[in-house]
Amino acid sequence: MRDLLPSQSLPRPIQLFISRPALDDYLASHLFLTTTANARLNTFITIRRHLFIILYNHNIIYTTIMSFVRQFHVLIVGALFLYVGIKRGDIAKPEITFKVLLGLGAIVTAFHLYRATTKESIAAAWVNLIHILLVGPLLMYIGWMGAETPRKFFELLMMLGFAAIGYHGYYMLS
Repeated sequence: MRDLLPSQSLPRPIQLFISRPALDDYLASHLFLTTTANARLNTFITIRRHLFIILYNHNIIYTTIMSFVRQFHVLIVGALFLYVGIKRGDIAKPEITFKVLLGLGAIVTAFHLYRATTKESIAAAWVNLIHILLVGPLLMYIGWMGAETPRKFFELLMMLGFAAIGYHGYYMLS
């Protein structure tokens, strides 16, 4: 009964979850006791297959989303931060660029505040904290101050651009 699925082709965490005897015991104990043993076994197999489909599809969706997030941070966020950090006040169309930075900072802060308060897992809480306490306020400050922003804040933005490209680029390649 443990070899109902081709577990060799599954990622290791899913193999461990699906092959756990505790899962088998839990599912077997919560099936209807009035049905025959064969019907209970068929129901058990169906539930186990549904769990596999949910877990495996969640893994594929998560991988796809993270791939998009990494590409976005490398190609768009990192490039924008480097451009603004290097050009400083000599940006083409500064009135638009600084308004975009102000709005982007507000959106980043609000989004990560929402994620920090609704996310079930705190394993990646540091990502939300960096965006809430550093990235969002820095973007809003530069957007608000415009070309009169002190040089150190542009340099900090440039460092964040290099960090975004390095961090997400590393995980894109690995």
